[in-house]
Amino acid sequence: MFFIFVLHQVLEKIFDFHFQLADNFLDPLLAMPILLGLVLAQKRYFLRLGNEHRLSLFEITVIAIAFAFLFEYGLSNWAEGFYFDPIDFGCYFLGTIFFLWRQ
Repeated sequence: MFFIFVLHQVLEKIFDFHFQLADNFLDPLLAMPILLGLVLAQKRYFLRLGNEHRLSLFEITVIAIAFAFLFEYGLSNWAEGFYFDPIDFGCYFLGTIFFLWRQ
């Protein structure tokens, strides 16, 4: 996931290569698997919970909702250059489902 995200950023920012569908929806789609994977790794390593530890559905839901609202609603109201796109909520949701499936 992270490799795909970095590859897209390099193509977009450095080589000025744009694929509209990826430019619009890939970041929110990959955000949740990457973020939740980092949270899980942090809990396993720093809290020494072991590789068998899984995030609870409650933890995943709270993180996903908070992240989606912060970036879609918050940034669109607080920062120039960001806009509200309801389809991105679906991308965050699909990314979360993918994380649940792979966890």
